[in-house]
Amino acid sequence: MRRLLLVEDSKLLMMTMKRILCEAGFSVIDTRNGDEALRLARHMRPDLIILDLMLPGLGGEVVLRRLKEDTTTSHIPVVIISSLPQINADKLKHEGAIAYIEKSKLELEKSDMLVKLLNAALHKSMAHA
Repeated sequence: MRRLLLVEDSKLLMMTMKRILCEAGFSVIDTRNGDEALRLARHMRPDLIILDLMLPGLGGEVVLRRLKEDTTTSHIPVVIISSLPQINADKLKHEGAIAYIEKSKLELEKSDMLVKLLNAALHKSMAHA
């Protein structure tokens, strides 16, 4: 079973995504802030991290940078899901994100879309390992 770390400050979105991912067979740990995300990533070493950018305290960009600088977490693929426009995608991919998804384009009613995106990201990261 693939372990995911879901970092999202919106309680409703987190609950919806967690339900979809658990139903798809993923094991999901969640947190709503960046500091806790770093601690959990180091401790549980998930197969993939889903990271929001707009977080209370330590923002997602800083979390991504610290994950990629730390040898215990640098190999973990990170998918950014944010309400910020996709203009940021290239910069974030350059900093180590494997994918960037705008929340407005994330159709959670079509739950298989999210699962397919994450499976593709996992597959892509395994091909690069």
